[in-house]
Amino acid sequence: MKGEESYDELLRELNLARDLLLLAKLKEIREEIRSIRPLAILRDEFGPIRKALREFSDQVYEKALPLILVFSVATLEKFLRSIWEERFGAIGKNLTRVFSDPKEFAKASKQRVRKEIGPFTFKANAVAMKRHVILHKGGVVDPDALEVFREAGILDIKLGEKLRLTAESVERDMDTILEFAKKVKEVIYFDSGTAEANE
Repeated sequence: MKGEESYDELLRELNLARDLLLLAKLKEIREEIRSIRPLAILRDEFGPIRKALREFSDQVYEKALPLILVFSVATLEKFLRSIWEERFGAIGKNLTRVFSDPKEFAKASKQRVRKEIGPFTFKANAVAMKRHVILHKGGVVDPDALEVFREAGILDIKLGEKLRLTAESVERDMDTILEFAKKVKEVIYFDSGTAEANE
């Protein structure tokens, strides 16, 4: 089936990101466990190990979450480029930026196939904007990012504040990417004969 190879590669890469996310979840699990105080003897016996694990999980959590999000969005961009080239051929200069902006990709694909990708476009665009904020804004939300977040219905992020990522929020973002990719595949290949007739 058309688009399957590109989609399978997207799934493999997102599964790698999910594996990394499990490491980041160690911190959240550790915080839950800390609420249960072990016996003093066990704490003294395993204290150095526990301290080393805490330091490691804190570092993984702080550094891995943004990297996992950035990697996941890059995986989506790669998928969008691949599926576009497979379906429509070479990418013109006027289209090079649409693959990093799901909303623009949705507009460009609608011009080709005359079908909407739908509401996941705004959520996927917000995830892509998080990547932009991490890489280009030091993680701080600017007015452009805030507009994209509001368009996606995200109301808990404020102007000028730093993005707060959790393992759960990154996992939701990855689910959004996957849902958007599924819809893109469905729309791009909904009726190849009709779309080619319109080119």
